[in-house]
Amino acid sequence: MKKIFAFLMVLSISIFALSSFTHALPNSVSQAPNLWLRYDSGLFTSAGEVSGWNDSNGINFVRGATGPLNTSTNLFFDGSDSLSGSFPSLNVGSYAVFVDSLATGNILSTSDSSIDLSGSSSGYSYGGVTVTSNTLGYDLIVINQESTGLYLYHNGSRSAISGSLSTSINSLSIGGGEFGLKEVITYPAGLSTCDVFKLQRYFDSRYGLSNTRLYNSYAYSSSHSVNEGVIGIHSCDSSLNSPQAQSDEVTV
Repeated sequence: MKKIFAFLMVLSISIFALSSFTHALPNSVSQAPNLWLRYDSGLFTSAGEVSGWNDSNGINFVRGATGPLNTSTNLFFDGSDSLSGSFPSLNVGSYAVFVDSLATGNILSTSDSSIDLSGSSSGYSYGGVTVTSNTLGYDLIVINQESTGLYLYHNGSRSAISGSLSTSINSLSIGGGEFGLKEVITYPAGLSTCDVFKLQRYFDSRYGLSNTRLYNSYAYSSSHSVNEGVIGIHSCDSSLNSPQAQSDEVTV
């Protein structure tokens, strides 16, 4: 009887851990973001136009001649709108940008062009590399500095790109192009493969992006498909540096 009770307790804990991870926030990543802007938080508006945007760490962005429109689903930049922020120093080893309408023109820019990201009818460009936008109406771009070089993740697909992201910036401009923006997140150093997975899973969970298969470039236990709930319980296999389905380690 005791053995049956113990088994049921373990099963219940496993199910709880499984369900809770699927809603994990970026704080499950081993690094804390040093800049985190969300379309539904920290906004100052006037007549629907954004005049200021505070990130979760208190960094303030202010509008240029015109600010983006605050809609119920994003901040919409019409091609002339912009927001800019200044700070003593911000190290950037990885960043993520999530837009929900095809971008044309500048999305992010800095005075030294170190983390510039732009869009066009062909897709999204960074460091001379362009990735094609999908047809679902939204795109998640992650630029990440890794030990073997710089990589661009676009809706889960990983491509090597030229350049080096580890840099210190003291200003950042958002806008100049036409796009709908949901979030911008930066990290002080490059993320591990597992942390990139967790970051993508955050966007997937928050915005319901399962059909984009943001995690399709990762290896899982062969007994499970990527659409099964077990994708949330994993640890990193040090030899493959990729998420593997596990039942004994849970990060939430």
